Amino acid sequence: MLARFSVKKPYTVIVGVILILILGYVSTGEMTTDLLPSMNLPYAVVYTSYGGASPEEVEMAVTAPVESAMASISNIKSLTSTSRENVSVVILEFEDTANMDSILVEMRESLDQLDAYWGDEIGKPVIMRINPDMIPVMVAAVSAEDRSAGDLTVLVESRIASELESIEGVAQVNASGEITESVEVILREELVSVINDQITEKLDEQFAEAQEELDAAREELEANKEKLSEGREELTRQLAEAEVELNGQKLALLEGRMQIQAQKENLNDQEAELLNKQQELLNQKATLESTIPVMESLLAQIDSALEVWQTSGTLVVEGESGESVPGTE
Repeated sequence: MLARFSVKKPYTVIVGVILILILGYVSTGEMTTDLLPSMNLPYAVVYTSYGGASPEEVEMAVTAPVESAMASISNIKSLTSTSRENVSVVILEFEDTANMDSILVEMRESLDQLDAYWGDEIGKPVIMRINPDMIPVMVAAVSAEDRSAGDLTVLVESRIASELESIEGVAQVNASGEITESVEVILREELVSVINDQITEKLDEQFAEAQEELDAAREELEANKEKLSEGREELTRQLAEAEVELNGQKLALLEGRMQIQAQKENLNDQEAELLNKQQELLNQKATLESTIPVMESLLAQIDSALEVWQTSGTLVVEGESGESVPGTE
């Protein structure tokens, strides 16, 4: 069939071959090599931190609730968990036909419900999808003959790891196999007992001295309390005497005020009496002043009568009514 078509229409076949060659050449030139292609794997990881907690506490407080919440997720195939110090890791495997986008949304809703019941010391759960991009592309080993394992660990953490992270395209550098140096201290019980006895003896001596000082201070306080009580009694007595004396002075002052008031009333009476006497004297003065002209007129008459008598020997005296009184020679 194909041979017959090629014989009947050779130009068409030639054009088709040429097109295939051109497309193949263009595709080969534009195609990039990917040794690790991106794949959608049906795996998810829930990472939760719990600072300062032991593996047992992490298992009870974080891992177990997360496993219970994730067990109800649809299309789940298997579930594994790891509880370590300060960290809980739960790995979920789903069916190949599962839609990971919708599953991640469902997982986030379930974890948000758990997060509402956890304390502040438990971190917010982090959901990660497993894909080949998370796998390290290079694993390197470091060794040094002139360095110990501890010195090599310090060198890797302080210099090599930081230098590798600064390279463009490197997302993260993790080191494994580090050596953590520690000091093991073994205590001898008999020596510890001797030191404890010495410390106890010194403490007892200090406690005894402190107790003596406390007793002396207590005795001094009691003595001061007695002096204070005596002072209060003396002050109370003095206040009572002063109050009695003050009341006496108040009474004397009141009597003095009463005497002064009586003297004021007496002075007012004497002043009124003096005013009355002054008025009487004024009245008498007015009476005397009114009789002086009469007396003067009488004296004038007497003088004139005496003159007449001396001349004629007859004495005539006029009274107040104008009548003449015959005299004698």
